[in-house]
Amino acid sequence: MVKRACLLCSKYVEERLLRRTTPSSHHTIVLLSSLVLFNAIDLKEAKRCYDACVRIRQRLCDQHYIDAAKLIASEMACLGIRFTTYLDEPRGVVVSYTNEKDVPLHLIDSVQENARKLNAQLIVTPRRVSEFLNYCLSRYQADAFRPTVSADPQQETASSLAETENSNNDTMDMDPVALLCGTSDTPEVIVVGRDHSAEDTPAVKSTAEELDETDPALLEKKFVVKGNRLLSLFRFCPRCGTEINKNRRSIMLTEAGSSPIVHYICCSCLGKQCWYGM
Repeated sequence: MVKRACLLCSKYVEERLLRRTTPSSHHTIVLLSSLVLFNAIDLKEAKRCYDACVRIRQRLCDQHYIDAAKLIASEMACLGIRFTTYLDEPRGVVVSYTNEKDVPLHLIDSVQENARKLNAQLIVTPRRVSEFLNYCLSRYQADAFRPTVSADPQQETASSLAETENSNNDTMDMDPVALLCGTSDTPEVIVVGRDHSAEDTPAVKSTAEELDETDPALLEKKFVVKGNRLLSLFRFCPRCGTEINKNRRSIMLTEAGSSPIVHYICCSCLGKQCWYGM
């Protein structure tokens, strides 16, 4: 089995466990900036990798993508934000994805700050972070991103800071993790659930809202839906959650007998995709 070196950690691993970067990929920016933010790598290493990636395609371990996505997911989980899931019946699998509105602004601010240390012209948006997460979710098992947040986030943060203070001084370029439910300096406010209001409210524990379980009988029932209503559900790719371009002919409805078929183009899933109604 052919083994090649990862640009970031220099470990030689099997080719199938490596991802090839592209010079203009936003995923590489989010990956490196997130790893710096959560002290997984230092800024000097991130800058070295970024400079190499913008010149020519490089190889990075799958594990680095998984680590970055898990760290972002843990920060979201601290605010009670989870991945959206649905059952892809034709494939018989549960698909997880996230929408850009789910990404906390304070997290975007922090990733953006580190991205500009790599290149002052770089811009990180909620959409780019959500697309990075969906890229990872579509390629690795969702369980790999299950966040590890303690019942008491303040206690976990204090322990983390104590470990940082007791570590060697070899990591002088690395700052203590300042996230886990941080705040944003960005003027816009994205409302995600009732716990993210712009109003001043007493500090309470964040809890995710839940719905009642679906009646199992309804899962086997057939429903009649208008074509335009069906297409309105395809604002985002069912597989990875990436927003489908509305300005071009990126989505089409056909039928096979009495079953609807939605054809769409997803820039993250690479090419034409199909969703079958039955």
